[in-house]
Order: sequence, then C-alpha cells, then structure tokens
Amino acid sequence: MTEHAVATVNEDVESPITDYPLCPIAEFNATEIALADFKLQYQSLVFNVATTAGMADAKAARMTLRGHRTSLEKRRKQLKEDILVRGRLIDGEAKRITAEIEALEDPIDAQIKAEENRKEAERQEKARQEAARVKAINDKIDAIRNHGATVQTELADLTALLDQAKAIQISQDEFQEFAPLALLTRDTAIAQLQALADARRTFEQQCAEQEAEQQRQAEEAAKLRAEQAQLQREREELQRQKDEHQAMLAQQEAAAAAEAPAAKEAEEAVHPDQIPLIQPEPAAIPADPSDDLPWGNPAEGVAPQGAHYITEEETLISGLMSVIRETVADTSAIPEYIAAAAYMARVKS
Repeated sequence: MTEHAVATVNEDVESPITDYPLCPIAEFNATEIALADFKLQYQSLVFNVATTAGMADAKAARMTLRGHRTSLEKRRKQLKEDILVRGRLIDGEAKRITAEIEALEDPIDAQIKAEENRKEAERQEKARQEAARVKAINDKIDAIRNHGATVQTELADLTALLDQAKAIQISQDEFQEFAPLALLTRDTAIAQLQALADARRTFEQQCAEQEAEQQRQAEEAAKLRAEQAQLQREREELQRQKDEHQAMLAQQEAAAAAEAPAAKEAEEAVHPDQIPLIQPEPAAIPADPSDDLPWGNPAEGVAPQGAHYITEEETLISGLMSVIRETVADTSAIPEYIAAAAYMARVKS
C-alpha cells in the first residue's frame, strides 16, 4: 500500500484467525481468510489512477485479487474433478445394483399389478353391470312415464293407453330399490291419462251434442222452408183460383150485361096478368119467394082478377115451376125463369 492511495489501511491491526469466518468447504478456508483481509484493505478504496503511482497501486491490488481468484478456480476444478470421478463411480454402482434389485422386484411387481388389474377390471365390470341394471330400470320407468306424456288425442287411443298403464305391475324383484319411484310414476301416468281421456270424452260429447243440435236446426230449417214453400204454393193456388173466379165473374157479368136487353124485352112482352096459373089439383108447396109474384102462387089455386084460363099454358107453366124449384138454387132468379117459360108458352100457342 502506498501514499498514493486516497484511503489507507491500518496494517498494524491484525485479527486472530478465529475471527475469520470458515468456509463449509475446508479446502477454501485459506482463500476465505485472505478475502477477509482484502475487504479490510480494498473495500471502498479509491485509487488515484490519474497518477503513475496511483495507477501502479491499483494494478498491483487487482493482480493480488485476481491471483487469489484464479487460484480458487483451479482449486475448485481440482476438487470437483475428484468429486465427478466419484460421482460417476457412484452413479455406475448405483445403476448396477438397481438393475439387480429390479430383476428381483419386477416379477413380484408384475404379480401384484396383475392382481390389481384383475380387481380393477372386476370393479369396472361390476360398475358397468350396475350402470346397465340402473339404466334398464330407468328405461322401464321412462316408458311408464311416456304413457302419461302421450300425444294421442283420440278417445280410443287414450283409453287403450290408460288400460295399458293400469295393467303395469310394479314388483320389487323387477324394479328393486327403484320400486317406489316406478309405482309413483305409474300412478302419475294413470292420473294424467285419466284426465286426458275424461277431457276428450267431454269434448266428443260436446261435439256430438253440437252436431245433433246443428242437425236438429238444419231439419227444422228444412221443414220451415218446406212449409214456407207449401204455403207459397197454397197462396199461389188461392190467388190462381181467385183470379179464375174473378175472371168467371167478369165473364158472367159481361154475359149478363149482353143478355140483359133481350131478357128485358122478353119480360116486357109477357105481362103477368096475361098468364093465369090454375092448378087443377093443389099440392102442398113450401113457401117460396115466387109467392110474391104478381100473378099469384099456383099452389093456392087462385088466379089474379081478370086472368084468362088457358089449359095448355097452365099445365106447361106448372111443370116448369116444379122443375125450376128442384134445379135452381137461387130463388131470386125464379121470376126470370118463369117469365121466359111464359113467353115460350105464348109463342108455342
């Protein structure tokens, strides 16, 4: 150490070796002790490298530290080489012994693993069988459940499904621990199917009643139309008869109007006083409007005053009177018939 160093180290202070830390690797203890001294000499030391002497001190310090470092590295490699040789020996012997042990262990391990694999396969087979058993039971329960979830709407189909559901037998042997669930599922399906069947039956009854009511209304409507048609035909027939009657009356009135002048001339030509009506043998004749005739009633055998007795005419008129009374319904027309008969008698005489 020189005066050119910025800081100096107190070289008179020496620490006993026991104050230095020992390295776990005994071969490195000398270097560890030197490191402690180097820390006292060089730690936080700044060299005046701008001067020649300062630069020389810095290089000397670096060389001292580098020498210890490289010596440590050489010793490390030497120590490690011994360790590597021993390590390879250790590894080889261990591998050899391991192979011999495995030669004894492997057959035993194979036996153990074979048994373990057998047990595992048996366990898996039991698990598979159990899963298959549970699935089979669940499939049966699902089939029962599907009875109640049917999409059928016809009453016959619903009734058939209901009968099938009621016929399902739930046994402990078949459903085992799932028997209560199967029983509940069956009862639920029966209740659902019964509700669907009842609803469908009510619907069909309502449809039948509605159809019957529609049929009844249609029949009543047809009957009403027939009655109306019959009434219309009767009205038309009555109208036709009325029209014919009115036409006949019109013809009769026209004929009467046409014959009126000739009848009046005939009446005027034959005066009742000129026709004496004498009945040789009076007979009982019911009262008749002709009794009011101006020439009297032949039944009474009385002739009006001043009457002329003509035997042939008297006989003819009496016969005509009998015929007229039997054939003519309207007695008001008798005077006209009598007048016509008298006229004919006069013309004949």
